[in-house]
Amino acid sequence: MASKSAKKEQCELTIKSIEKAYIKRAHLLGGLFVKHCPPDTFSGNVVNILDIENMMRTFEQIISINNEILKLTHDYNIIASESCFDNLEILTINTI
Repeated sequence: MASKSAKKEQCELTIKSIEKAYIKRAHLLGGLFVKHCPPDTFSGNVVNILDIENMMRTFEQIISINNEILKLTHDYNIIASESCFDNLEILTINTI
């Protein structure tokens, strides 16, 4: 059985992995509309169309990172509960 200090180190490494995943997700979210959406104006002779296929690929990457964050959080909580550390709470953000 791993010592409490080893479990603490595992928790810290898992937190760092979660932070890295957050950074990747933030980068994708930040660039989502900048990269895939032209300015939403109509000039009279040019019609802008959203690049839905590329947006969907980006959303798939975001979903994958969300799943990674969920798995890491689950792993962290298992280690933390065995070591008397506080668990991480999962909050789903609803924008509607």
